[in-house]
Amino acid sequence: MGWKDKIKSAQASSSRNNLRGGHYPLLYVNRLYMKRTREQGDAFFAEVTVLESSPLSQVEWATTEGGEKFQRVVANKPGEKVDIPFFVDRFDAALSNFKSFLSVVESVDMFDLAEEDADAFEAILEKAEDPDGENPYHGTVISVDAPMGYTQKNKKLISYYNFSAAPDEAQEHADTLLERAKAA
Repeated sequence: MGWKDKIKSAQASSSRNNLRGGHYPLLYVNRLYMKRTREQGDAFFAEVTVLESSPLSQVEWATTEGGEKFQRVVANKPGEKVDIPFFVDRFDAALSNFKSFLSVVESVDMFDLAEEDADAFEAILEKAEDPDGENPYHGTVISVDAPMGYTQKNKKLISYYNFSAAPDEAQEHADTLLERAKAA
């Protein structure tokens, strides 16, 4: 296949600006969408707008043959639109991360729900999978801590996502917070 054929069959990409390491007390969920990757696997992307962020302090990375590594990570700034990728066909950790994300946006413990109510669990997955739907998570405000580290297998630098619910008052004023972040 020549380069022209490759370009012809290329899919539109995500925002190509993924959430970097940092502390994000408030993220505004714009949409959740699903795409086929170049490797023909499924991937979910949560497109979010950063409302508040702070950088991580000096972070100690994994120990490598060269010794300990330290790197300062610059967090995404308020107002930036970024993606949180979940490559569910490629990484087991992505499945757990996606389940954690759904737990927060659905306000239900998806880990318990998977065992206790298979029908409710399946309904949430179907709602998340529908790319042409009403986008039920639009406007949801979440919190994420995203420390960074190296993968064990190939020592690739990645973000780890720890999702949690945002304070109720942030959810109540989500649209106002979004406008303020975009103006910053």
